[in-house]
Amino acid sequence: MQDVSRWLAERLMSMPEVDFAKTSHRKVPDICRKIAEFNYYSVPLANGVGSAVLASPREPRSGTPVLVVLSHALGFDATYPYWHWIEALNSKGLHVLSVDWDGHGVGGGSSLDMQSASRSIPILLQKLYSSPGAAQLNAERPGPMCFLMGHAAGAAYGLLAASRSDCAKLVSGVIAVSPTVNTYNDGAFRRERWTVLNPMAWIRDFLSLIPFYGVSGVIPPSQKRQMKTFPLRMRIGVDRETQLANFVSETFAARKVLRNIKTPVLWFHGARDKRVPFERALSLMTEIPSALFTHVDEQRGHTRLMYSSEVPHYAAKFIDTCASLKQS
Repeated sequence: MQDVSRWLAERLMSMPEVDFAKTSHRKVPDICRKIAEFNYYSVPLANGVGSAVLASPREPRSGTPVLVVLSHALGFDATYPYWHWIEALNSKGLHVLSVDWDGHGVGGGSSLDMQSASRSIPILLQKLYSSPGAAQLNAERPGPMCFLMGHAAGAAYGLLAASRSDCAKLVSGVIAVSPTVNTYNDGAFRRERWTVLNPMAWIRDFLSLIPFYGVSGVIPPSQKRQMKTFPLRMRIGVDRETQLANFVSETFAARKVLRNIKTPVLWFHGARDKRVPFERALSLMTEIPSALFTHVDEQRGHTRLMYSSEVPHYAAKFIDTCASLKQS
């Protein structure tokens, strides 16, 4: 089964491109259109309805097709700054479904509550892989091999989903990039770009994104502009940083959910990460009992790792390895 777009259209409601691409950074770059076709969908979330873009490679990989469900970081969205990841994965023949998670995107159909939002990936998997009308993930429908890939809070959502037994049987692997499994709620994240600032390194990162966002679109938006471009609709009177700190502390430190993961995990981390310092993440990382593969970038921190071209490169190799083992 190679037509993943048709398979997905039978399970999700299509939406017009104009409703998805309401800001310039959400429009598909020409460099991406050369190797992939794009479709847009409404997706069910724990806190409402979100939107998603499916990038289907014009030359899919041979054998069983692979669907990568991509989860963005808190405060960003399905497209920024992930077009370069999507393009790189498409070039390897992988289908990518990038989702605007709870409280994000431009549609205004969902709100942010991180505890309940952690159920959105299982809800989406249920919609895609369970029998019609099923109350839970108890009856699989045939579909592409599924991998969860996320950055920061999106990676935390993926790891949490993989720790559930019902999701684990549908997920062939998890790619976690700078996963927010613990955090300092003291402004360390805002200071990171200055404490480890390397002007030439940042310039190289931004230059690599020009083909995807243009000259004016590669710089991350200011906090004020970000709230307009990547809206976070708060459902409760708790700021997002406090929500995040409470969520990861309760989920990963108190409940120890990583001990329940049975699927292979590829974990990327920056050695200069000030948001989730590597030494603090290491103790949690080693709790994972399944096959764990790590890639530590010695030069990057939490923010810069999302600009890395190495991430999709190693992710594609990891996916090929997992797919080969599952099919053998």
